[in-house]
Amino acid sequence: MNAKQSLDEMQMKFLMKKDMIYRHLQCVRGSPQYWHKRLKDLFGMTRQLGFPTFFLTLSCADLRWKEFTDTFVRHTGTPIKESYTFKEKTKLLRANPVLAARLFEKRFNTFMNLFIKGGASCLGIVEDWFARIEMQMRGSPHSHMPLWVKGAPVYIGLHTDEKTREEIVKFCDKYITTRFPSLEEDPILHYLVKELQTHSRNHSKSCLKLYKMLCRFGFPRPVARRTFICEPLKAENDDDKQKFKRMKEILTEMNATMNKLEKEKMLSWSDFDNLLTKYNWTYEDYECALRVVHTRTIIIHKREPNARWVNQYNEEILRAWNANMDIQFVLDPYACAKYLMSYTTKPEREMSLLLEATHKECREGNMSVREEMKKLTGTFFNHRQVSVQEAIYRATKMPLTYSSRGFVFVPAHSNSCKFLKSQNVLKELDPDDENI
Repeated sequence: MNAKQSLDEMQMKFLMKKDMIYRHLQCVRGSPQYWHKRLKDLFGMTRQLGFPTFFLTLSCADLRWKEFTDTFVRHTGTPIKESYTFKEKTKLLRANPVLAARLFEKRFNTFMNLFIKGGASCLGIVEDWFARIEMQMRGSPHSHMPLWVKGAPVYIGLHTDEKTREEIVKFCDKYITTRFPSLEEDPILHYLVKELQTHSRNHSKSCLKLYKMLCRFGFPRPVARRTFICEPLKAENDDDKQKFKRMKEILTEMNATMNKLEKEKMLSWSDFDNLLTKYNWTYEDYECALRVVHTRTIIIHKREPNARWVNQYNEEILRAWNANMDIQFVLDPYACAKYLMSYTTKPEREMSLLLEATHKECREGNMSVREEMKKLTGTFFNHRQVSVQEAIYRATKMPLTYSSRGFVFVPAHSNSCKFLKSQNVLKELDPDDENI
């Protein structure tokens, strides 16, 4: 392309035909284009390093962590108290958003250095990792992380051999648990699991919003005597369809019965066995039914009947982090990456739709490239709502992503074209000059 072609408005619009005009927002931290670029970085790590091992989520408990409240109080110059009311904690948090964001960043980095990457090795030897900082609905940060663990077994779908499947199960049992210890057995862990890892039996608007009746997080979780890889079963004929339909009905009835029973007492394996006997099922039939109701491959963890509402966790991490956590063994790395970057925050999905609508409006209005870029930028800055702490993360340039690796983009597209000179300089060049 020469200088004359670069000054042609129709030629420029032709270059933008693949909606590359969005790319000018990549440098704006938090924009959909920014996160799309980070998604490609994560895809690059997956292609170079192989499948990540774990997907770890660490939530923020700024109202629970006393060191946060003490720091807020110390910042105001008033004496530190032994305990604070909920109203006092929330007032202090609202009054110190910058300090709260800085404290979380410091706590997160220290925790990663000591317990994940450091000598504690709570999840084995973590060789590589990638983290995204996201804001919860109430505005506090939390992190999502794929982790690459040295020597971890890898699931490759239906072609995975039996030995590798057994290694995956042992690996999961080593680092992940759903145990709900009694108060006598381990009082500290009992309260941690009860307060941080137990899903509300009343659910919430958030977890029922997709299906109205079913919890989108899958609670209560199925009980299991052993950990196993649950691969979906598909009906091959009409007989299978009828059989699978009945299996789903029985599982629903069993779940309803256990929901009713646990209101009266703590469930035990004898209660579960009685239900199997009632429907003339063996435990193998029950596992088969679980494969019927699940539409994608998942890990079903060993779970006692009294832990149906407990989310899986790592005991050492839960004790050290002292806030809600989630850990999953990764079976589909690209789905993991897509979830991490594309589907975690509703505002960014809505912003993408707004930008697409604005782009369409500009094209129909026959706007110039400059006018369209200005309008897209205005749409982004005027329609994206952010919490105070997210605004602080952006304004102070605190990291929104972390990675153990650096990234270099190599342009390999055959029709790539990049302008380095401004319009004023291009006007002064010879029309046939290709040094643009």
